[in-house]
This record gives sequence, structure tokens and C-alpha cells, in this order.
Amino acid sequence: MKLPSREATLINNVGLVYSEISNYNKALEYYFKSLKIQEENNNMNGVALTLGNIGIIYFNLGNAHKALDYYERSLKIRLELHDEFGIATCYSNMGNVYEYRSEPEKAMEYFFKALDIFEAKNDLNNASITIFCIGYNYLNQAKYDKAIEYFGKSRDLCIELGNKSGLAYAYMNIGLAYLELHKYDKSLVNLKNGLKLFTEIDDKNNISYSYSCLSQLYEDIGNYEESLKYFKQYSTLRDSLYSEESSQKIAEAEVLYETEKKENSIKLLTKEKELQNLQIEKQKYFKNFLIALSILILALAIIIFSRFIIKRKANKLLEEKNKDLAEKNFQIERQKAKIENQSEKLRELDEIKSRFFANISHEFRTPLMLIKGPLTDFLDAKKAELTSSELINLTLSLRNVDKLKQLIDQLLDLSKLESGKLSLHASKTNLVSFIKRIIDSFASAGKLIDIEFITDTDELFLYF
Repeated sequence: MKLPSREATLINNVGLVYSEISNYNKALEYYFKSLKIQEENNNMNGVALTLGNIGIIYFNLGNAHKALDYYERSLKIRLELHDEFGIATCYSNMGNVYEYRSEPEKAMEYFFKALDIFEAKNDLNNASITIFCIGYNYLNQAKYDKAIEYFGKSRDLCIELGNKSGLAYAYMNIGLAYLELHKYDKSLVNLKNGLKLFTEIDDKNNISYSYSCLSQLYEDIGNYEESLKYFKQYSTLRDSLYSEESSQKIAEAEVLYETEKKENSIKLLTKEKELQNLQIEKQKYFKNFLIALSILILALAIIIFSRFIIKRKANKLLEEKNKDLAEKNFQIERQKAKIENQSEKLRELDEIKSRFFANISHEFRTPLMLIKGPLTDFLDAKKAELTSSELINLTLSLRNVDKLKQLIDQLLDLSKLESGKLSLHASKTNLVSFIKRIIDSFASAGKLIDIEFITDTDELFLYF
């Protein structure tokens, strides 16, 4: 490897280290140094790689416009070099930018371009990642059925590849899509599958997120006991994660020290054009030990203080959750008491109504019987002396008295029915004669309004 290429590669690697520890300004500083050397030496493959790395940094900084500009410059070189893998990577990165800019259709265009290349190259790993991005895009658009379809494809490829991490993400996002669709059984199965895999690969951040999702699911279906259980697990794990983050800061400080040493080596390489690192490497380990020891002492104090703050916040959240649950239980009990009170009032109202119908029915029945008795006696005594028309009218009057008595008896039956003392007795009766009797009751009114009952049969027996 020529000296300038070596120097550019080392500088690019320093930029990668700063990028990994999220020191994006320092990462950009070294990427631009590397880019300048690559351009001066006409190393177009290195230029395209560095441009892509700069685009990633700007994307992580939230500057989508600049990220897209560098991705497009990288893509132009990849197309000239006919680097299909590099082209597909650029398409995938550009799809992420358009998704970030809330341009889902444009994002889909580039994701599908990338997917076509990965599938043509039989690069199943990158194909599964791109399919997952497509599913995630549909999820953000609230197209949950399409999201489930593509997450399912990504899941199947991850199973084939034995990619537990990708499979866990697929299950988790399928569960989130079903949760949005309120298909809670399917959501629960997928979220628990994702949690199991994240536990197997010890991905604590996503284990914590899975607990949070399960807590939300159980809250949505009203199972507050399970919701609280997963929320407690989430809170406990977050405490642990904060402790691990403090430990990670120690490791990052060690990496930063290593990076600074490499930076010194690069400066020496630039001045002398040769690397004289043997003695420096011997001294490096001793310095690492002293710096790491100092940082460890400081970090221990920070960890203790951080755990205190985190636990206090978690306890406060837990108290608020318990207070909310208690308030909901109080509301439920109050509603229950209100419903029971209304039910009691309705029962009292029914009893009053039943007594009213029974009393008024008895009151109607007595005068009615006083009318029926004389009418019956008169008809029996004077039947021979009455004209046909008078006989018919008196007979109809007597029949209407009986009908009114039946209606009063039905009111009494209603009281018996509500008290559960009345049973149904159906009998076989001629429907035709039954209807004729009703029509005859309105014979006088029928003559006035010209109503006539006509039937082809005299008998039609039914049970009623």
C-alpha cells in the first residue's frame, strides 16, 4: 500500500472511531482530511466510500439535506465504477433520508432499487435489512397490513440466515403493527417472541423496549396487573442500563485515548512520511493503564450518583402509575354503586306499576260486572219481544262487555307475569271465527265506513 493511501485509510479509520462514540464533529474533521488525500491521489473508490461516511454523519446529525448531497455524490462515482454493491448501499441510505424527510413514496423508490440489486446478487442479509426498512416505512405511514407483510418477509429471511437480531426486530415490529390494529392476541405472540430473542442475544435496550410495549398492550386491553408487572420490569432494566452506560463511558474514554494516540501517530506520519511506532506502542500501554485508572475512579463516583437519580425518577413514575390505577378503581366502584342504585329504583318503579295495574283492574272489573248482570237479565227476559236488530245490538253489547272483561283480566295477568306466577296455556282455536267475532264487535262502525270481512274458508285451526 502506498504511503498516501495508508495515511488516508488510517485517517478514515480514526473518523470511524469518533463516529462510533458519537463525536460527530471530530469524525467529520477526519473524514474530510481523508477525502482530500483520496481526491489528490485519484482513489475514486476511497472517495466514494468517504463521501458515503460523511453522508452518514450528517444524517446522524439530522441534516438530511447535506446527507442526501453526499450520498448522491457517492452514488455518481459508484455508478461510474459499476460497483453494484456500493450502488445498492447508496440507494438504501438515500431511502433512509427520504423516510426521515417524510417523503415515503420517494423512500420506497430507492428502497426497492436497492432490494432489486441485493436480490440479484443473492445478498440475502442486506436484502432482509432492506425489506425490513420497507416494512418500517409502511408502519410509519400507518399501512399496517403492508407493514406486517414485509416484516414477515424479513422475518423469514432472518430465520433462513439464522440472524437472531434481525428476527427479533421483525417480531417486535410485527407485534407493534398488530397492536395498532387492536389485534391484541397476535400482537402479544409476536412481542413475546421478540422479547425472547432479545433476551437470548442480551440486547438490553430492546428488552427494555419490549417490556414497555407489553405494558402498553396490557393497559390497552384493561389488564392493569400485567401492565404494571411489565412496567416494573421496564423500570428495573432501565436502572441497570444506566449503570451499564456509565461503564460504557469508561470504555469510550479508553477508545478516545487510543484514538488520540493514533492521531499523534498520523501527525508523525505526515511529517516524516514513515511510521516509527515501535517505541510509542510500548509507552502507550503504560499510559493507557494510568488514564484508565483515573477515569475508573471518576466513573465510579458518577455511577453512584447516576443510580441515585435514576432510582428516584423510577420511583416517582411508579408512584404516579399506582395513583392512576387507584383513581381508575375508584371510578369503577363509583359507577358500580350508581348502577346498583338505578337498578333498585327501577325495581321499585316496576313494583309500583304492577300494583297500579292490579288495583285499577279490580276497580274496572266491579262496575263492568254490574253492567253485564242487568244486561244479561234483560236479554234473557225480553229476548222474545225484541226485534232482530235490537237483539243483534244487545248481543254485541254483551260480547263487548265480555271483551272488556278479558282486557281487564289481561291487565291482571300482566301483574302475575311480572311476579312470575303466570304460565302460558296455548289452545287450538279456529282463527276464522276468532277474527269474525272481533269484526262483529265493530259492526256498527263497519257500516259507517263500509268494512267487510271475506274469507274462502270457515275453519283454520291454530294454537294461540
